[in-house]
Amino acid sequence: MTTKTKHKFDERRIGALVKRQDTIEEPLSADPVALLVHSALCENSSRHAADQALQRIRDRTVDLNEYRVCLPTEAAAILGARTPKAIDRAITIRRMLYDIFRRNHGLHLAHLQGANKRDIRASLEALDGATPFIAARVALLAYDVHVMPVDDSICAALVAAGHVDEGMPAGDVASHLERLFKGEAIRGAHLALQAWSDAEGAALSKSSKAKPKAVRATKSAASKKSAPAAGKAGKKR
Repeated sequence: MTTKTKHKFDERRIGALVKRQDTIEEPLSADPVALLVHSALCENSSRHAADQALQRIRDRTVDLNEYRVCLPTEAAAILGARTPKAIDRAITIRRMLYDIFRRNHGLHLAHLQGANKRDIRASLEALDGATPFIAARVALLAYDVHVMPVDDSICAALVAAGHVDEGMPAGDVASHLERLFKGEAIRGAHLALQAWSDAEGAALSKSSKAKPKAVRATKSAASKKSAPAAGKAGKKR
């Protein structure tokens, strides 16, 4: 018989860090399709980098339909060299746009307007290329579905801050956050967590990744210092 591991989730400290975020920026566009693209650019990246990449798409193409038919290498070049994993993101975006176009004979999600929340979420999750983070972010920001988008970057930042146990799956973190932030508060909570993760959380994650190397270096140095001492002790005998 196996027992399910209970992971740490510090509600009080997570609630406090959300409250500390003074300025919360809304997405660049309220259009659900543009939000899909923006969410794909945000996942495991920063909001600032996503904003810049989306603006480059707008500046260098007529519309998202033109971006959809670009070759993957062209689509990645438009995102820019500073966009993390640009080719992978470009392929993901094009897959979603092609699926929307195939299903709806155009780049729109009009069929989701007025649909029930469960169907909206299921439809977004079913899109070719859409990850749980992308689907959840669009469901929340475009359709007010009570869902919390959580990617690996946000998870890593919460772990580094000591608010969540290492190894806690993103889905479990999202479920806890959905219970913690009720009603309309969940929208602001997501935007605040994203902003915190991009700033303080990113720095904490980098610091925590560097610690194991420092520990190993310290141990190595200590062993080198102790080796001569052991040798001298042997000579005395």
